[in-house]
Amino acid sequence: MWVIVLVVVVVIVLLKVQPRALRSSRFGHWPLSAQPLLTPREQQLYHRLRALYPNQLLFVQVALSQLLKVAPSVSDSWAIRNHFIRLVADFALCRADFSVIAIIELDDASHSRSDRIDADRRKALALESAGIPLVRIPAGALPSDAELKRLIELKAGGGEATTVVFSAVKSPRQPLSWRRLARGGVGVLFLLMVIIAALSPETSSSPKPAVTNKSPVASTSKKAANPSARNGVPAPKTSTVIQGSPSDVPPSPQESMPEVAPPTADARAAQKASAWDAFYQPPSTCEHPPQWSDQVECANQYMRAKKAFDAQWASDHPGASAQD
Repeated sequence: MWVIVLVVVVVIVLLKVQPRALRSSRFGHWPLSAQPLLTPREQQLYHRLRALYPNQLLFVQVALSQLLKVAPSVSDSWAIRNHFIRLVADFALCRADFSVIAIIELDDASHSRSDRIDADRRKALALESAGIPLVRIPAGALPSDAELKRLIELKAGGGEATTVVFSAVKSPRQPLSWRRLARGGVGVLFLLMVIIAALSPETSSSPKPAVTNKSPVASTSKKAANPSARNGVPAPKTSTVIQGSPSDVPPSPQESMPEVAPPTADARAAQKASAWDAFYQPPSTCEHPPQWSDQVECANQYMRAKKAFDAQWASDHPGASAQD
């Protein structure tokens, strides 16, 4: 058992240390080279947008996480953010106060792949939900300046829906990140503590109280059936003599029933642990709470349940101490 615990702890430590090791790699020089921020086609569209809107702000390669936020009242905000947190907008046309006028997406041949189609749908759904106009330029020749300005002003003015078909799309399973692994490590450590506590000698090998078998006791006297007893005459006392040696005489109840020792502290602790398992079952939302506030609430729920259980245990077992 301890070997398994040690292996799990080592794995968790390695998962947390590996990113730090990558930052301080033993390689003195990585085989990297710089590249332009935009492709030639994107650069051409950038300069045309700058010429069409000289008084506006134009940003490129903007993460949607900088443009959108989830309403604070939503309980599963992190799950919603996972649908668009890794998406990037090609161009963001903004006013002087940095409010977004429109998002311009420049497609190429790669957008026909299934993964890019799913990403484009999620991007369009996120922007539509936030009320941000989206102008999508398909692969091929760029539109003229007049057509480009007409499309932007038409979408920014709300005169026409975007060309993308909006539908709720289930996001594919996100790959594990170091941050998610670190959050999951807290739950793994908590689970290990529960397993160790359940398998500790104090709770698993508690001695059971001894049970003494009662020996049958032979009756030494019987009332003789006497018809005169019905008429109010007391029946004569009779006695039965047991034949045989003294060893054949069955022991008396006092001799065959030794005093049973009270349960030990370990037995009381095992009984209390079993009662606690039946009393409290943590909710499923407390297995891996993503937010710090959720972790605090789960801890508060546990403490309230523990306090109520201790009070009930003390009421049901007046002689037991708080440690029992």
